[in-house]
Amino acid sequence: MDLYNNKVDYETICAAVQGDVDALMSVVRKYEGYLNTLSRRERIDGDTRYEFIDETIKAELQNKLIEAILQFRIE
Repeated sequence: MDLYNNKVDYETICAAVQGDVDALMSVVRKYEGYLNTLSRRERIDGDTRYEFIDETIKAELQNKLIEAILQFRIE
């Protein structure tokens, strides 16, 4: 992954599509902030409002991302 422009390089994408675990995790890490945003939940306890990351939802989203990567075809 290119650390300067925060894009996933072509070689990493190709490796991820072929099932390389390190490459897959690199792509998942790239989208971790977005996955955290989608997994954010709110709980209100009296007058106090809590925000937290629902780890179950985050894991499901990570799994769906990995499934999508593995189904992706590069021509």
